[in-house]
Amino acid sequence: MQIASNFRLLKTNYLWRIHEASLNILANTGIIFQSAECLEIFKAHGAKVDGQTVFIREEMVDKAVKSSPETFQWGALNCEQTINVGKEQHGIHVSMNNGPIYIQDLDMGRRPGTMKDLINLYKLGQQSKICSIVGQIPVEPSDVKNPHRYLDIFQQLLHHTDKPLFGYVGSQKEIKQMFDMVKIYMGDPDCLKNRHLIGVSLNPLSPLRYDKTPCETMLAYAKEGQPIMVLTCAMSGVTAPIDPMGTVVLQNVEILAGLVLSQLIGEGTPFIYSPASAIPDMRTANYITGSPVSNQINIAGIQMATELYGLPTRCMAGVTDSKTIDCQAGFETMQNYLMLAMSGVNVVNECFGILDSIMTVSYEKFIIDEEI
Repeated sequence: MQIASNFRLLKTNYLWRIHEASLNILANTGIIFQSAECLEIFKAHGAKVDGQTVFIREEMVDKAVKSSPETFQWGALNCEQTINVGKEQHGIHVSMNNGPIYIQDLDMGRRPGTMKDLINLYKLGQQSKICSIVGQIPVEPSDVKNPHRYLDIFQQLLHHTDKPLFGYVGSQKEIKQMFDMVKIYMGDPDCLKNRHLIGVSLNPLSPLRYDKTPCETMLAYAKEGQPIMVLTCAMSGVTAPIDPMGTVVLQNVEILAGLVLSQLIGEGTPFIYSPASAIPDMRTANYITGSPVSNQINIAGIQMATELYGLPTRCMAGVTDSKTIDCQAGFETMQNYLMLAMSGVNVVNECFGILDSIMTVSYEKFIIDEEI
């Protein structure tokens, strides 16, 4: 369900202060893009480029915000499964997990994931009445070692769902091969020109850097006008300022830089603002998902997207640091999901069986999370 009165962490004047600080960093500190093609695109549109550092002017940000749609249709292989994302959507869309390398079940406990487990999770996502978007890699298939494993994984995705697709990062060549598979499956070489069928989530390398893989991914998806999510996962005190609001500023800078690039490549490309920063364990520098302060950082990001920029939003919601299905797992999963649901987020992921700071996915918790 959609919460009518969204939870607001920051007053509007604080949002504008974050925006102004972000513009100052973009214009004067700059952000690194490790892609010759991306650097040439910025140069062609009048941005100052010094080596690999791009300095983005305020008017470029304003233009990108205006050209990115507030709402778009995320098409599906089955037209009846098409969804609206953004201002005009009803309810919250839930997408598959991404990132776990272990699977946990009652019979064998915790073990490395396999292709069979990956297929099982795709099947569960397809049959789930809660899951709107299927894809990504809900568990790494450790038994698939060949150089073209991404095509094997993508083939299984196309075979086991007719819902909106969540694709993968990679080189432009690899992504083109996946797009060609979609066109073959749809029987229409122009299907991607006419519809938004496959989205992607990519990560900057905090602080203030896009390395080659997210740049290549951005180029491939934006050239085809497919939905792009820039997910900043900065850690306060490690890869971001230790002050939570400083992390909000850094996160906003990285996402706005990705927004500008996406619109320079393909004007009107759907863009989903995806905050995912966190408070780490300062003793170990490990990523921690159960801290309420992490949600405060990301709720502030959601406010920036919805109140200032008019962009759709996505966050990781059903996460926990617990190693097993216990009280901690229940408390943290409910806390994280409820806080983000109340913030008015449009899309959530990491909501199906996640344990162990997104390292493990549990079949049993998958069913429990559906009920939550």
